[in-house]
Amino acid sequence: MRRVVVGACVALSLAVWTAPAAPPSAPPSAPTPAAPEPPVAPDAAASPAPASKSAAPPAPASTKPAAIDTSSMDSSVVQIVVKTDLGNGMMQTSTGTGVYLGSGRVLTASHVVSRYTTIEVIFGGRSGQPLTIATFDPSVGKLVSFPSRDVSVMTKVVAPSWATGASIAKTTPKAGEQAVSFGLKDPATSRVRQGPVLPRGPMKNGIEIDAISTKGDSGGPTFDSALRVIGVHSGNVSRTRFLPDGRQDEKITSVSFNVVGLDVSSVK
Repeated sequence: MRRVVVGACVALSLAVWTAPAAPPSAPPSAPTPAAPEPPVAPDAAASPAPASKSAAPPAPASTKPAAIDTSSMDSSVVQIVVKTDLGNGMMQTSTGTGVYLGSGRVLTASHVVSRYTTIEVIFGGRSGQPLTIATFDPSVGKLVSFPSRDVSVMTKVVAPSWATGASIAKTTPKAGEQAVSFGLKDPATSRVRQGPVLPRGPMKNGIEIDAISTKGDSGGPTFDSALRVIGVHSGNVSRTRFLPDGRQDEKITSVSFNVVGLDVSSVK
């Protein structure tokens, strides 16, 4: 502002002694100040706007299949005790599992009863049922094996009155459907293993489920989800594959011989 005022005074003094000069140009207008911004509340300026709350995502649905309740089969599943005279005063004892079908018939694996001197069928011992031992008498009943299957039926086995006969299924479960393998460690201790039915493997008349059995389970029943007998347990199958990184991956599955549709009514 000081420089503008001095210039104006000099121009006015010259105007007295000389011809009038062109009027001085108007001083440049001062810039118009910008409109002030509205005041911002201190809290709003200091903290960002809160994010909107959204509902929590729903919990993922469980993919684990429901467990199959096999308690009603405790009066059907039996332990098989086989004693074999080896001579020289030596007696060998082995155990397996079977399932009572009613009318004196017991289904088990052929390899469990293939060589015997005596066979005991033990009912009960679980769910408060009394332990009852029935001895298979070959002079009264029969031991019938089915060709191409590790399956045998004993007849004329005297079962207790409370024993319930299991039924044989008429259709084979599809791959992926749940099944359960039943075995006995001893009359009072059951081993129940559930898993999906696997696609049919190379073994003819076989049913594989994604479960692992152990010693003593041989001859035990494999049930479908409705607790109908679909197979007689024979053993495990182990498959090994090589992974891309060179490691080996071993897969063990339980194998039963398919008895779906098997007619045992003619076995007397």
